[in-house]
Amino acid sequence: MPWGRGIKGPRRRRRWWVLACIVTAACIGGVLLLFHKRPVVWFDATEITKGPVPVEEARSVSPIPLPDSARNVYVYIFSQGPALDECVMFDAPVEDCMGHAALVLEQAGGAGAPGGAAPEMQAIDPEVSPQESGTADLPEWFDVGTIREGSVSTGLGSFVPRVWVDAARGVFYYRRTD
Repeated sequence: MPWGRGIKGPRRRRRWWVLACIVTAACIGGVLLLFHKRPVVWFDATEITKGPVPVEEARSVSPIPLPDSARNVYVYIFSQGPALDECVMFDAPVEDCMGHAALVLEQAGGAGAPGGAAPEMQAIDPEVSPQESGTADLPEWFDVGTIREGSVSTGLGSFVPRVWVDAARGVFYYRRTD
């Protein structure tokens, strides 16, 4: 038996084992990215309107479609790696806000909802503040905690949109997080 042959064999097997692990991890990562619900942005991106903008201008940056009756539109989008936070607020007649809430929730389908059911709107309890958790870093205009009369969507979970309609002021709020 030539010198070193016993050492060369285990090293070669170890190299093949490491290479097999790397290829397997790359394949699993590729499949996860392929079937992910949204494209992954691997850089920081923040889009925020500096003030209320017309609906025509807001449509270019809004993550959701906007009704023609929308006024004073605000948009906030934060993305850092796979993290996501989207917020939209606009003024419109209450009937348009409720109709648009139904459209946004219908487009979301049953994503993340128990049993695959689409989220629905329910009346806000005036005794309980509808304040959303994790709002410390949100713009000051996203003030769902001030709603006393209106509706809120029932869906909770990652990538499931949350919608509020302030019936007293005619304001539509939308938020989707990862």
